[in-house]
Amino acid sequence: MGLGLTSNPYLFYSEPDGSLPVHPDSPSKLFRRLLDKFGWRELHLHGLRHFTATQLVAAGMDIRTVAGLLGHADASVTLKVYSHVLGAKNQEAASIIGALLRPPIQLEGERVEWLVALSCWD
Repeated sequence: MGLGLTSNPYLFYSEPDGSLPVHPDSPSKLFRRLLDKFGWRELHLHGLRHFTATQLVAAGMDIRTVAGLLGHADASVTLKVYSHVLGAKNQEAASIIGALLRPPIQLEGERVEWLVALSCWD
């Protein structure tokens, strides 16, 4: 059709080039009609935003990038809302460090110390 998008198109738009947004209630109403059709009353469009952010944080995406995608000017807002995801990551990190720093072991009657080298020291 030879149509292109504007340099900064809207996510939900009424013009083929993305230059004119639809009414702000339109996507929510369409989403609600689809959910009602399938009987999914507990879901909301805003839940997709939370799902996406939660999955990105859980996958290890840095918090500043997630904050930018959500439109949060301050990453601390994102940290407050999605800190529950970071709890699992903190536990995973603690387990990794714990495995590295486990107590000395006995090997064929000899005591073997585990050493942790800090590569950041010159």
